[in-house]
Amino acid sequence: MNDVHLTEAELLDVAEGVAGEAARAHAAACPQCGAAVADAERGKHVLQSAAPLEAPPRLADAIAGLPQRSGPRRRLLTIAAPAAIAVAGAIAAAVVLTTGGGTPTMHGGETGAAPLSAGGAAREKAAPAAARSVAGPATAVAEALRRAGFKAVAKGPSLVVVHGDAAAVARALARRPNGAVRVDVRP
Repeated sequence: MNDVHLTEAELLDVAEGVAGEAARAHAAACPQCGAAVADAERGKHVLQSAAPLEAPPRLADAIAGLPQRSGPRRRLLTIAAPAAIAVAGAIAAAVVLTTGGGTPTMHGGETGAAPLSAGGAAREKAAPAAARSVAGPATAVAEALRRAGFKAVAKGPSLVVVHGDAAAVARALARRPNGAVRVDVRP
């Protein structure tokens, strides 16, 4: 057995199937590295099959503010960030379940808003205007808009501002970079 083991990045490369022949051969021959690769693969499958969780707004903003990188560090971040969110969600669930604390989240109908259709328009008298799409989780963007005085509600990967002015909402979001969170404004 070799005294030198694979680095964490090399183990992740083997688990993802992108490692070179030498790393794959070492992981196959070394019980310690083989077990680490198996753990990484199990973790990857667990994360892929887990229901998505919303990150707490401060954590989500911190993650969104991290510089974009490629290569092994980027792959590590794509595994570590969801894992951190899953752990935070599990801890929060455990606290709520064991202490009886917390407030249950209402699903759907929070504001009486109709769900967004595939085209993005609400099924109501007044169709919402899209202010723009910004970076960050929808919950963090909604919280920032509420602090600015708007009535904003996160709806999955997007959010709705009720009784708002699209131009005022756009001004409030001016410093936030473009991203995947669609912000709809209903007059």
